[in-house]
Amino acid sequence: MVERNRESDPVSYNDFVRIDEADFKSGKGKFGRNMKACLKKADILIDNKGSLEELKNKVRDWLISL
Repeated sequence: MVERNRESDPVSYNDFVRIDEADFKSGKGKFGRNMKACLKKADILIDNKGSLEELKNKVRDWLISL
C-alpha cells in the first residue's frame, strides 16, 4: 500500500484496522464487503504470511494441481 500510494489507502494502522473490520461486516450500507461469505465460497485459500518467494511457490503449486 505504501508503494502504490493511493489516496484512498489508510495512512495509519488504526485506519487499516477500521477498514479491515468494515470489510468483514455484513456488506450492508455503504461499507463492508461481506468477506466472510466470500471466504466460504472460495475454492482455495492461500496463506500469505511468508516471503514473496513462498507465496509464488504456493500459487505455482496450486496452479500445477489444476
